[in-house]
Amino acid sequence: MKAIARCSELEAALKAKEDELEMSKGVMDESVDIQVRMTALAAELDRRAAEAVDLRGELSAKANGLAHAKRDRVSTISQVASLEDALRVCRSEQDKEAETSALKAARFEGRIRDLEAELSVLNEQVTTLKDEDVRLWLQPSTSHASADHVML
Repeated sequence: MKAIARCSELEAALKAKEDELEMSKGVMDESVDIQVRMTALAAELDRRAAEAVDLRGELSAKANGLAHAKRDRVSTISQVASLEDALRVCRSEQDKEAETSALKAARFEGRIRDLEAELSVLNEQVTTLKDEDVRLWLQPSTSHASADHVML
């Protein structure tokens, strides 16, 4: 009986060991599956890391492009401001020149009017002198008349 009991104990121990072995095989299979997934995840992680490096390079290139575009924009805005200032100065100078020209033209017109008035006075004097000259020529001269009279 002891042998039967011992045999039963051994069978139970064997069964437990078989169950443990079966469980161990399941754990091993799970472990292999986990290792396969870990390997796949590690490969995916490496791929994504390489992709991140590529994206960092693209991002850096785009950031440099944006910085360059910003510098160009600031430069362009500065040039526009300078050109607007220059245009404002030119318009101001043009307005001053137009004003100066208008004042000169007004002065010249006034001077022309003055000269025309003076010319008119001189023309009247010339006309008066011509009329006086004609009158004197037409008037019998007393010296001529007395000479004519003396000669007779």
